[in-house]
Amino acid sequence: MTTLKKRIRIAAPPRAVHRALIDPAALQVWLAEHAEVDLPDRYQFWVRFTPNGDAPHQRLRHVDDSSLCFDWELDGVSTAVDIGLTAESGWGGDSGSTLLTLTQTEVPGWSEILTAAGASNYAPLFGHLLSPLVDGIRVAGPSRCSNASS
Repeated sequence: MTTLKKRIRIAAPPRAVHRALIDPAALQVWLAEHAEVDLPDRYQFWVRFTPNGDAPHQRLRHVDDSSLCFDWELDGVSTAVDIGLTAESGWGGDSGSTLLTLTQTEVPGWSEILTAAGASNYAPLFGHLLSPLVDGIRVAGPSRCSNASS
C-alpha cells in the first residue's frame, strides 16, 4: 500500500471550496448521490459508482475552515483522507484562488492495482474526488483550474 497526494489550484476562494466539501447539497452535485453531513460529528457520502457504494463508509476525524479529515473504508481497508485548503493569489494577481491538497493513505500501488482483485476500484478515486469538485464549483460561477505539482 502507498500514500497518494494530489494538489489542484481552483480559481475560487477557500470559503467556496470548503462549502463544496461540507454542504450536503453541494456534495450531491459533484460527488455523490447521497450525502449526510452534521458537523462536527458526521460526514458521509455514498454513490453506486464508488467502491462499496451501497452505504456510507466514512468516519469524520477533523474539520475546520481549512481542512477536512476522515477515514474511508474501501474493500475492507481503512484509508485516511486528508484535505487541506490554502488561500493563494490567482492568475494575473487575481485574488480568491485555493490550493487544495488531497492525501489518501493505504491506497494500492500500481503493481497491486494490476494484480489484486478489487484493487482496480481505487484507481479512479483521485479523479473522482478532484475533477468533479472543480466542476461543482464552476456551477456556482466561472472557474479556472490547473494541476499543481503532485
